Amino acid sequence: MILSHRKFIEFVNRICLTVLLCYAGLLAQVRVCIDYSGDDYIGGSLVYQVKETLRKSTGMVLWPCESSTIQVRIITMDPEDIDYLTVYSVVWTVNHKAVYLFLHHLVGLCGTERIESTALSIVSQTNQVISMLQEAILKNGI
Repeated sequence: MILSHRKFIEFVNRICLTVLLCYAGLLAQVRVCIDYSGDDYIGGSLVYQVKETLRKSTGMVLWPCESSTIQVRIITMDPEDIDYLTVYSVVWTVNHKAVYLFLHHLVGLCGTERIESTALSIVSQTNQVISMLQEAILKNGI
């Protein structure tokens, strides 16, 4: 059987994605790393709550960054020394052998009264990002 160049490239891409999925565990419980940078109290509390919420998940498991499938990178900072507020940035990437693929990002504000709801929102968005990735891969015939 002779394949055209385009068909051959599609075939190789499908094989690579299948291997990546099997290796990464995207068809089972997904390994998620929370990588945090920040030194403000509210930001630290937010990240702690994200990790606690993630630990309760049945579809995701908290994992060391070196061998995780999905990285959730959270950066927080105290805006102008306001002790009851943090500015945060979240970036989701998929990792395969030190190659990172950007998936999604967001920026927001979180105060002391919204730590739990913001953490739940970040974990929920993590689940949505994983679901979109799984759906896109399955839609392409893998």
